[in-house]
Amino acid sequence: MTIGKGELISQIAQDIKMDKAIIQQILEAYFDQTKKLLQEGKEIRILGFGIYRVQDIAERQGINPKTQEKLTIPVTLSLLL
Repeated sequence: MTIGKGELISQIAQDIKMDKAIIQQILEAYFDQTKKLLQEGKEIRILGFGIYRVQDIAERQGINPKTQEKLTIPVTLSLLL
């Protein structure tokens, strides 16, 4: 199931009986800080939830599942949780 930011805000506001505008400000501040810290190369540890960190994934060999053709998958960044 996929949930959008607006739906998440509505559900949190309903659960804790707070104004949606306040919840939106809190979530946007959280996302902004998370993004900023990850861009700075920092790791975020939230006890009881998980660890956010960006990891380089080295170039590697793969196979196209449709054609079975071998291919090179380039270096990528991955957000781990």
